[in-house]
Amino acid sequence: MIEQLRRFTYARQMLGRSAAGPAEALRAVAGVYSSHPSGPLSLSARSKSFSAKAYEELDHVRVPAFRGSIHIVAPESAELALGLTKETEKQRDYRLKYMGFTRAQYEDLKPKIRKAAQNPRTAAELREDVGLEKRVSAVLGGMNREGLLVRVGSANLRSNALRYQAARLKPAAKEKSHEWAAGEYLRAFGPARVRDFAWWAPASAREAAAAFDAHGAIDVGEGYFLRPEDRDAFEGAQAVRGDRVDVIPKWDCLTMGYPKDGRERFLHPELYDRAYDFRGDGRGLMLAAGQAVGAWEGRFGSKPGIELDWFEKPGAKLKAAVEKGFDEVRALLS
Repeated sequence: MIEQLRRFTYARQMLGRSAAGPAEALRAVAGVYSSHPSGPLSLSARSKSFSAKAYEELDHVRVPAFRGSIHIVAPESAELALGLTKETEKQRDYRLKYMGFTRAQYEDLKPKIRKAAQNPRTAAELREDVGLEKRVSAVLGGMNREGLLVRVGSANLRSNALRYQAARLKPAAKEKSHEWAAGEYLRAFGPARVRDFAWWAPASAREAAAAFDAHGAIDVGEGYFLRPEDRDAFEGAQAVRGDRVDVIPKWDCLTMGYPKDGRERFLHPELYDRAYDFRGDGRGLMLAAGQAVGAWEGRFGSKPGIELDWFEKPGAKLKAAVEKGFDEVRALLS
């Protein structure tokens, strides 16, 4: 089963640079982490053609989405993705109180911030615009989850100095968002267990099971579910070519797509602690034929450098292929 999972997921994740470009890659995986350079590198690893200019021209939205983290998603998915993290008033009040705001203060600040953010502004600029002395992150986060603000891109592929801009997104109802997300998860990350999706969405076990049922998901063995229309493709999935080498970044959608006990399709269980940090954040990985063979960490600023952690000593061909992959990463981020 594990080998068949690896074959199917590798293809559905568009690894091996199977997507024509970033737009196709983005829709194939439902979304990528917003953080730079991770988001761009996740799309680059899946795209035959990719450049800083192509990424800059990509039509996308940054919203809180899967696992409650900020993701880059296609515009048509933004309101559905946003519905996954919609806060209740009680949850928002608790978060605001923790940061020193009342609900009345929050409601008073919202129109002022929206007016100031008609053009992209940093958090520091918005705080100055509305004459606020304390940090404004709690207010911006609440407005982001309400769809009243969106995060927009930074100056380059390495920078995380994101800005905020006024928007009018309406978060979808949670049930509708769960149903949409389940379809995307089964298609791009499946076959998957109900608890895998519940972890990723996030959702309760009951909500996750209902979302799978909405797609008529079928059990293909060992509690792994798939959309009925994908069964033939799963059973006929071809072995990943032995010469396929992929360099994927920290927080890649593949590594962050499954809970700890669901990662065997690309990572041997004994290697979890080398592939993930103490927070559970996925490190950059090197894949050979869809299987993790090493982890990496990189710096691409004024003091660039890449540190490799090979899980086993690599052969000359694998080593050369990985180095070629990192040459492309360096060129893209230079």
